[in-house]
Amino acid sequence: MPGTFSPIPEVQLGPVAYLFGINNNGAPISMTGLASFELESEDVSLNWTEKDNKDTTGNTQNITQTDFKYERSVKFNPSGATRAAAHTVGEAVFTLISLVTAGYKLNTLNGLWRIKPGTKISLKTGDNASIDISCEKYVNVAQNAALNGTPIVG
Repeated sequence: MPGTFSPIPEVQLGPVAYLFGINNNGAPISMTGLASFELESEDVSLNWTEKDNKDTTGNTQNITQTDFKYERSVKFNPSGATRAAAHTVGEAVFTLISLVTAGYKLNTLNGLWRIKPGTKISLKTGDNASIDISCEKYVNVAQNAALNGTPIVG
């Protein structure tokens, strides 16, 4: 199915289970704007801004934390039913300003993401191309929607 990816589940044996690989939630993983892809890796971290508030002796009395957001790097190989279709995916990444992902079992990876500067495609002789996209999603839903909305004009 174009624009989706349904990973083959692993089998785990033994008394302990681990979070393993990139898993879907039963539905294929999708990224809007990208017709076809094979996921290679995902990294996500939770970050925020901190301000130390000090007293007159210079000791920290309070730490203010603001601007909570997830930062993510997704790496994948563009693919398609034809070589031309795979090339189209390679071109499409440079026109994206946001990314909507769905189908991940780890729900934090689903949703609306703002693409950060630095999208990169790596072309290698004798190997598959790979694409790296860095993006962010604010924990505050209203803030995230506003920062992914229509650009201000004029």
